[in-house]
Amino acid sequence: MQYEVYDQWGRKPRSPRDVYDGIYFDSTAGWWTGWHLNNFNRDHFPYADFPLVFDHETGQVALLHGLSCLEFLGYLSDKVHQEGQLTMSNSGPGLFINFAAPYLDMLGAGEGYRRRDHTGLWLLRTVAHTKPLSFLNNPEITEEDFHHSLTLAVYPGGPRGVENWDGLRPLYRKYIPLLNRLDRAGWQPVPCARAEPEGLFVERFGPEESGTVLLVVHNMTEMQIEGSVTLLHDELAQRIPGWTGSVSMRELISGRMLEPTAPEGKTRLAVTLAGEESWVLELQPVQPTNEEPGPVEIEVERP
Repeated sequence: MQYEVYDQWGRKPRSPRDVYDGIYFDSTAGWWTGWHLNNFNRDHFPYADFPLVFDHETGQVALLHGLSCLEFLGYLSDKVHQEGQLTMSNSGPGLFINFAAPYLDMLGAGEGYRRRDHTGLWLLRTVAHTKPLSFLNNPEITEEDFHHSLTLAVYPGGPRGVENWDGLRPLYRKYIPLLNRLDRAGWQPVPCARAEPEGLFVERFGPEESGTVLLVVHNMTEMQIEGSVTLLHDELAQRIPGWTGSVSMRELISGRMLEPTAPEGKTRLAVTLAGEESWVLELQPVQPTNEEPGPVEIEVERP
């Protein structure tokens, strides 16, 4: 799509089978965007929407090339949105992504997924917030990768070549609906839950329109962990109108109904997760019934 911007903007696709859904921007996070380059051409200054910067090496003012790229990105984003299309980028946890994210409808998390390295993904998810986030080319993908992807609702991407997808279809059919639901619910920065012991992480998505909250519990280690997840009802009530703390709980990967305990008014679930395993918890609000029981009529046969 980047090639089309320069060579075929406004032209119809070469084949009727090709449909343009928007623009894909490559390398929008790191050095390729030019944050290390300064433009000293004063003829360009009057046309820039962003302010000038100071170059400490020359003592002159300049246009930062990264900001010029950002201005161009904003222009293309507006044009694409006016035509009812979308923007997406190949990015990563770099400096530029913080500035580019407002102009993008979907963020790329890079190519090649490295398990157990969530530092960059947490940054990308924070910047993307509720926007979709996906890896692109991912030549080697396993079920463990899907479990890691569930943690922050990051689509895992896939290998190049249709011939490499056949053996992966059962995994995609199993996990993509879960990723879609998490993505629609929207990641929230405050989980309102606590996972113990160390090595277990919990992330919150939603609430959905129905009031349902989704939690993803993930074991970041390679060893089995027995622990617990505790709901923080005070925090949930601050963020979700009408939250009563009364919920039914189901694990969506297995479909099992779960039975949490309620020590000291808290909702606590005992969990046992294998190494690199995730659980997707569905918290369905249960509205308490305040109706008092009515009178009971008893018919008595007289002798």
